[in-house]
Amino acid sequence: MIRMLLRVLLLSKSVDVPLPLRIPAKPHSSHFFACNCPGCSFECDTAESMKEHFKSHSGKHYYRCLHPGCSFVSSVLKDMHYHHCYHTGERPYRCTYPNCGFAAPNHSQLRLHMICHSDDKPYKCSYSNCLYCSRYKSALINHERTHTGEKPYKCRICHNFSAKQKSGLQYHLRTVHKCM
Repeated sequence: MIRMLLRVLLLSKSVDVPLPLRIPAKPHSSHFFACNCPGCSFECDTAESMKEHFKSHSGKHYYRCLHPGCSFVSSVLKDMHYHHCYHTGERPYRCTYPNCGFAAPNHSQLRLHMICHSDDKPYKCSYSNCLYCSRYKSALINHERTHTGEKPYKCRICHNFSAKQKSGLQYHLRTVHKCM
């Protein structure tokens, strides 16, 4: 294991952060670095990416938003950049699919969007005789609640309402209790 020290700005204080790395990642992997923290499967191509990733394990917030009235803090600079895009409205990641004007503030959201242009639906319902399949795992989870009857989103105001999706609870709060 290689140990590196990373100098970072911790809300205006400079600190040293130990950085564990394992090289190479896996024999079959094209990535050269892998995080060796328990339960973490993160891999990347550069030491710089690994340094940024490791900060997410520290539990410390190295960056804070300077936008007036915003209390957002992050341990990863990239997350701070993505957060800043919400204040500015900047959406630099554009969909390349013809006639699609979608743009996202970060690569992860663009990648998630690109799935909608695919015909592949890898998430299949596990209940017998059900042909439902989806592009998104979250949609499958919501669908399977129709089989189980599970409604995990409960109203904390009236205690009489529950929904299988968060949006159902939000609609209830907005229309019945005039919240949100």
